[in-house]
Amino acid sequence: MILGFIRSRYKLWVDKRYLKKHHCGSWEQYKHKYDTCIDNSADNIKDYYFGYKAIVHVRWAIVSNLPSWHDPCMPQPYELVNWCKEHCTDDFRLDHIKGTFINSRFVIKNISEFVPTTNIMWHSIPSEVFLAFKSEQDALLFKLRWI
Repeated sequence: MILGFIRSRYKLWVDKRYLKKHHCGSWEQYKHKYDTCIDNSADNIKDYYFGYKAIVHVRWAIVSNLPSWHDPCMPQPYELVNWCKEHCTDDFRLDHIKGTFINSRFVIKNISEFVPTTNIMWHSIPSEVFLAFKSEQDALLFKLRWI
């Protein structure tokens, strides 16, 4: 009994140390940060979410009407995430991505494109909310409910 307690405390300590080393507070944050199905060097959304089958752009009108929306620079749509956790059968992820729409195609902006050439502050560039789903059925259910 005591040996089992010591083993569980040791495993907890090892896990906590590993997460701290990777600057994450939980395994959920770790999986989001080190997701192998995204490409951080991509310049458009389709390439960024190369491992996901369906991508949904969540309009600001939907996000701003949620009760949990507090900060206009970085909204926290807890309702969307909680709904997805309850109803999705496969993996999903929600991201705030800075960029702009060019010819109805979202282009991701890198910080290096703004800092050397202009005086625009990085936090003043608008971000868009995207949900990516590994299952097209989950994306369809989400669209039917929220969009």
